[in-house]
Amino acid sequence: MYRFPLWKHLLVLVVLVVAVLFALPNAFGEDPALQLSRDDRAAMDEASQQRVLGILSAAAIPVAASHIEEDRLVVRFPLVDQQLKARDAILDAAGSEYLVALTNAPRTPAWLRNLAAPVTLSSSHAGWCGLNRESLFMQTGEAAGVAAAICIRYNCEVDEIPVRELQALLRRNGAILSSDEARPWEPSGGAK
Repeated sequence: MYRFPLWKHLLVLVVLVVAVLFALPNAFGEDPALQLSRDDRAAMDEASQQRVLGILSAAAIPVAASHIEEDRLVVRFPLVDQQLKARDAILDAAGSEYLVALTNAPRTPAWLRNLAAPVTLSSSHAGWCGLNRESLFMQTGEAAGVAAAICIRYNCEVDEIPVRELQALLRRNGAILSSDEARPWEPSGGAK
């Protein structure tokens, strides 16, 4: 039988405890939620929170919890159906006073959320797949924005824009439209 020094056993134990702490938020799951901000960009306050809760109460929509987080109001619901009904009720009652976003809010307790910095990028297949396509999405968005600006300027439809002119304008703005135009990477600072 193999014998290992005590420090190796303790190291394995510490790694396991840290791994469990980082994995623990996944056990709590998420609640369907609405994230509301004011259309005039002012911070949400207690009065706004009470107004929204009053609208939901009048519509007989149960609320699991609500809190203000970074100038936005987060309202949690037990079911997705109630989340959708709440969105419609708020938009009907308040008009365009609030921007309402559907979201999921983690049920992780505050002590556990504050224990470690949140993971900014997923290392799962889906996470890396999305990250690999980010530059494509940015280029597509820039091309759509430039095409929309041309349409507004010349009062025309998107399919009437000459593609070659759009490509030339994008290239002038620094866009890379094909792999032939890509420049090789060079380290900064003049190191060779």
